[in-house]
Amino acid sequence: MLLRRSTIVVVLLVLLAGIAAASVSAASAGSGPNLNNLKSGNGGYIVTQGGKSPSAMQSLTAQPMVSPIYGSIVQSQTEWAQITITGYTTSFCAELYWGNPSNSLSLTAYTPDGYVLGPYYNMGNGNIDITISRSSGVTDGTYYFKIYGNQVVGSQSYTFS
Repeated sequence: MLLRRSTIVVVLLVLLAGIAAASVSAASAGSGPNLNNLKSGNGGYIVTQGGKSPSAMQSLTAQPMVSPIYGSIVQSQTEWAQITITGYTTSFCAELYWGNPSNSLSLTAYTPDGYVLGPYYNMGNGNIDITISRSSGVTDGTYYFKIYGNQVVGSQSYTFS
């Protein structure tokens, strides 16, 4: 009987964790959002760059840990990454880190409902971290992130999470 109760508790915890789940994955090269259905404006999204906001970090506490994506990029190359949001949340964070301020990368977000946010640029430290929020809740679905090599000497490794 005790085993059955603990199994039920574990199943309930897994279901609750999935309510506001996020996953991060790499999209294959050249694979990104549908660029034919983009909308003007920002759709009510607010993007804060530099320092993850406490409200976004608080909303992420119920989400499972996700594995970062590791890649490399050269001058004028585009790479894609994605974060899938399921369940109600008002904000989430995305970070692009390469640690070499002499190279410049940019990050542009494409929302599932067709808005383009950015591009955002490194703030002199080889890092771009943004918080995407909307008071009515961010749209469920896949957010695509365009990683672009603005000024890259050689090849630059990066981490996206």
